[in-house]
Amino acid sequence: MTYLGMEVTATPSGQVESISGEVTAVRFESGEAVFTVNGQDIKLAEINNVKFPS
Repeated sequence: MTYLGMEVTATPSGQVESISGEVTAVRFESGEAVFTVNGQDIKLAEINNVKFPS
């Protein structure tokens, strides 16, 4: 499954504030998925919530 185009909420490492937005790109670095949300790189483990299309 891919999160591309889905709305997610994530808390990036080292940040207190969560960010929400649409996943606009996905790539793999060292075997780990990295998603682009609002221009920021987010790792899968940092995603708190995914809004699936209804």
